[in-house]
Amino acid sequence: AREVFDAPTTAAKRTAAALLPRWVVAGVGAIVGAALVGAGGWAAGVWPVLPRQGVALVAPSPAPAGAGAMQPPSTQAVVAPRAAPAATGMGATRSTTASGATAPPSEVFVPTSSLQQFLAAQPAGDGAAWKALAFAWGVSLADGTQACAVLPTDGLRCYRNSRAGLPLVGQIDRPVMLTLFPSKDDAAPVFAVLRHLDGGTATLEGAGKTLRVPVAQLVQVWRGDIATLWRTPPGMPDLPERGDITGSAEGAAWLAKELSMAMGRSAAPGTRSVPSKVSASDIRRFQLAHGLTPDGRAGSLTLMLLSRLNGIKEPRLRTGA
Repeated sequence: AREVFDAPTTAAKRTAAALLPRWVVAGVGAIVGAALVGAGGWAAGVWPVLPRQGVALVAPSPAPAGAGAMQPPSTQAVVAPRAAPAATGMGATRSTTASGATAPPSEVFVPTSSLQQFLAAQPAGDGAAWKALAFAWGVSLADGTQACAVLPTDGLRCYRNSRAGLPLVGQIDRPVMLTLFPSKDDAAPVFAVLRHLDGGTATLEGAGKTLRVPVAQLVQVWRGDIATLWRTPPGMPDLPERGDITGSAEGAAWLAKELSMAMGRSAAPGTRSVPSKVSASDIRRFQLAHGLTPDGRAGSLTLMLLSRLNGIKEPRLRTGA
């Protein structure tokens, strides 16, 4: 201040200034000057800024000839983020190095997961998924067909559950149609068939394609909504509205016979008869033995496991066959 503005100083200030070596003052001045030059260059767009990973970067266009003394360096290297490992199923990261003043802008794109690509390829609506699900049971559906309305003629019944989890899916052990949400908002869902479940890996089918994906990724786009099919023995009565087959005498007799076979109870000595009625306690015992909620009602889940135990051939989720 004294040198620039010719301002007087006190004796104490003169003494303190005399204690500082000249090289210290010169060094501080050099650092401050370099910082000001760097800040000015960054504000003018001369110095390139390295991109964050996953953020698009467009290299600055070279200034036209004669535009001034401040020109960008003749060579600029754009550093792209490291590509994701191949084992993650992520798409390759595209990177470009701009060399020379006439090089085009370079861009770094966010990689898209294989699961998101698979979901994006699925058609709108659940018609194609129902066709794929029925095909696993050897049944062909025509376009625009209401699956659950026509499949009973082929001995198949529909089962839906909007609050299922992977333990239940593994327990019923059959292909299921999943309602999947590619984004976290309430956009239109897509539908795919879970065809095989092997430990921590799930196999999805849809739009003529198959994708193996970690279960940890699958549950991020699934909210628990499933639909599946199950085959009934010939002569099984229709389920009433409440879903309990014991509501009719014919249904109770059929269930008593199937439960007797499944629980291994033999007929009385010298006879081949089976009980004509079934009690809620009999149903609860079967449900407890097979990990179902013991509500004493012969609903769809109970009948699905009962039919499978009695030798009904159906596709399996664990084997994928």
